Amino acid sequence: MLIDEVRAGGRIPLIIGRGLTTKAREALGLPHSDVFRQAKDVAESDRGFSLAQKMVGRACGVKGIRPGAYCEPKMTSVGSQDTTGPMTRDELKDLACLGFSADLVMQSFCHTAAYPKPVDVNTHHTLPDFIMNRGGVSLRPGDGVIHSWLNRMLLPDTVGTGEVTPIPVSRSVSLSRRVLVWWHLQPQQA
Repeated sequence: MLIDEVRAGGRIPLIIGRGLTTKAREALGLPHSDVFRQAKDVAESDRGFSLAQKMVGRACGVKGIRPGAYCEPKMTSVGSQDTTGPMTRDELKDLACLGFSADLVMQSFCHTAAYPKPVDVNTHHTLPDFIMNRGGVSLRPGDGVIHSWLNRMLLPDTVGTGEVTPIPVSRSVSLSRRVLVWWHLQPQQA
């Protein structure tokens, strides 16, 4: 898989390119492409799965995920906080993102609401429309902390992501902004 990542110019271009190739071939009635390397199967085990392995497995369409296995889970939720929101917006524009596929994409302003700098005030006015126009939910300055909102809105046994949101009933995956952008763009799975 690493060789494919290098050839594609990074993990995100590889994942997007592989996904587009798969969808195009399905639409054209062509067989699965052998251009991309396939992940090696992890040895079967009669041991059970931890709750986290089951949750990630469900997001990948399988019973559970073993250590060393490769999968691309469907994120049901994405949380974005205000200090990284403008950078995420720029990357989404670069990727021509017109809409989010995660069930819940939430933008907060909990880090800059109390003592905003001039650049923060501009972000407070421009970022909400950008998020909402793509199907996301944007909190307003003063609406509270994103972590408590996400904890109220997430479904049990689902996989979501954000910078550092602790989620007691779901699985939160702390990831880089680039990976968050990729998850914003993932196509819906039936």
